[in-house]
Amino acid sequence: RLARNVLVRARRVLLPSHGGPNSILAARIIDLAWPAEAEVTILSTGRDVPAEDLAKVRAVFKERPVVHEHAPGREPLEAILEHAGLGYGAIAVGATDMHVAGRLVSPVIDDLLGVSPLPVGMVRRGPHESTQGPPVYQRILVPAIGTDPGRAAQEMAYSVAQRTGAHVLIAHVVTHRPFAREATSPFLRA
Repeated sequence: RLARNVLVRARRVLLPSHGGPNSILAARIIDLAWPAEAEVTILSTGRDVPAEDLAKVRAVFKERPVVHEHAPGREPLEAILEHAGLGYGAIAVGATDMHVAGRLVSPVIDDLLGVSPLPVGMVRRGPHESTQGPPVYQRILVPAIGTDPGRAAQEMAYSVAQRTGAHVLIAHVVTHRPFAREATSPFLRA
């Protein structure tokens, strides 16, 4: 069933994390969307990573193989890209809640999105999203855009919906040029 998928496959997933609430949500999405046999590597960098926060991320994966790797002296982007070349199928990141001036998300995530050799799934909690207990999703909105990234989004949406009972809503936006009332139009001749 997963052989034709472009993203959600039984391959390892890399989860760079400092243990924040959006990393917990990213872990929950991985756990819901990917097959149970897909291993997850939680990658932390820097010296200021609270062990209790990483334990919350790891605790999401109750029945999945999980590895934690810590690179205390490495720059985050450098460590993520180095790991990306070690046989992973995707990278999942939890975005920061803080807006960083001049950036779409944050310096590390913006740069990762631009240079990653692997698909990157980025998640951010909604304003009322809880980090306690399993996520409760009733509807999942996903675009129908006919591209590989669009197909990957649909794979994730359907995998999560299958595990949670949520309904998937497919949105396809079509734009039309406004009707121009030109004097040369055969419908407007006097």
